[in-house]
Amino acid sequence: MLYQCCKTLRTPPDLFLRAAAKAVATTLALGFATAPLRAADVSHYSVGKGVLFAQNNAGLPQIRSGLPFLFQAAVVPVSNGLLSATVQLPFGTFPMGPRFLGAPSTFTDRQPTQESLDLFYPGGNYTIHMTNAHDGTRSGTLALSGDDYPNAPSVVNYSQAQAINPSNDFTLRWSAFLGGTTSDFIFAQLDAATGLVFRTSYTPGAVGALNGTNTSVLIPSNTLAPGRAYSGRIAFVKTVANNTTAYPGVTGAATYFTQTDFFIATTGAGDIAPPLVTTASPPNGATNVSRTAPFVLTFNEPMRTAHSFFISGTAAGRTFNWNPDGLTLVVTPTSNWPPNTAIAWVLNPSDGPQFFGDLNRSPLAMETAFRFTTGTNFVPPAAPMLTDARRLVTGRFQFKLLGESNRIYAAEASTNFTDWVSLGTNIAFGGSIQYQDNNSLTLPHRFYRGFAP
Repeated sequence: MLYQCCKTLRTPPDLFLRAAAKAVATTLALGFATAPLRAADVSHYSVGKGVLFAQNNAGLPQIRSGLPFLFQAAVVPVSNGLLSATVQLPFGTFPMGPRFLGAPSTFTDRQPTQESLDLFYPGGNYTIHMTNAHDGTRSGTLALSGDDYPNAPSVVNYSQAQAINPSNDFTLRWSAFLGGTTSDFIFAQLDAATGLVFRTSYTPGAVGALNGTNTSVLIPSNTLAPGRAYSGRIAFVKTVANNTTAYPGVTGAATYFTQTDFFIATTGAGDIAPPLVTTASPPNGATNVSRTAPFVLTFNEPMRTAHSFFISGTAAGRTFNWNPDGLTLVVTPTSNWPPNTAIAWVLNPSDGPQFFGDLNRSPLAMETAFRFTTGTNFVPPAAPMLTDARRLVTGRFQFKLLGESNRIYAAEASTNFTDWVSLGTNIAFGGSIQYQDNNSLTLPHRFYRGFAP
């Protein structure tokens, strides 16, 4: 199960990062009317600016580290009605597309500060262009201005939410949306590491939707499993402008939003401690990183071999390899990282599924972020050495390749030093790879070599 950003936009001035087009799963769909009588190819479209918060205890939420300031644009299609979409921004027009099957077509950009967000996304008009299967080409302009950000949602029964009896109904409560009205919007969602568990409607006015006056939601009994942690999120959304005329039957909205993520846990046997990243290499904030260096994450407990990434600053090809023990993930560039570039990584991004999780399906903290800056150098892996050669009782030949930890190596075999056949290309987890030559049984002699491809 994979969920990762695969497209990165250009780097704007002053090294601020443009993020890849990605799905808006929770914090958009903001301030729209109920479905029209005649179904259009699109149900709604939007642009918005928001701030991400985290709540780790019964106190007030705090702004997240990493890249907590967002611009988001989204078009939610009806069935397969949307063929393509773009968003016109101050610095250009960029494509929008789904990040996974069934997701909205979206563009999301993250910034480290409010100043950088406002620099690239000032107040003004933003236009979304849509090409549809039946409705033809439509465009909607949305006026985003006023910086009318809501207060951050805060779970007021946080302590009780750490020991929920999953056999009973539970009411999750939060602080009031200050100045919130029935025209505003609130969204709540819970995730396990295997996907969505519970959510309210993210279409205002629809059945199950919350508005700006609500301060709680009921989680029905048996929705949650015993002995497990869940990642929760609540969004407060203020709609500052609507467009109801550009696309007949479809409402567009310009919005400001805040979103708070938090953990809840259930009683019963199981591991309710969310997993943690213990080390990252290169470390967060590292500079002059080799363009060939792998990005290595080590966790405090075995993880499911799935991941959900947001990556900005690079479109370089990459491979993802988990150590069989589930404690280490190695991301290796296959076409080298770009030079002199800040590359940001966000694990379990706030607007997507929380697939990083432990074996009990308790997710890693949302928005776990790292960032490093490359240099211009290329540092190859250390030269490998072949050792511990021996013939097994089965007659097959076995040896070990020693190399630099978490780097890729290959081994080959030959009978004449001219024609070489591959024995495999692998990650040297822990600094070694063990090879077994299953074709050595009937050969009078065999030669081997190891190298970094």
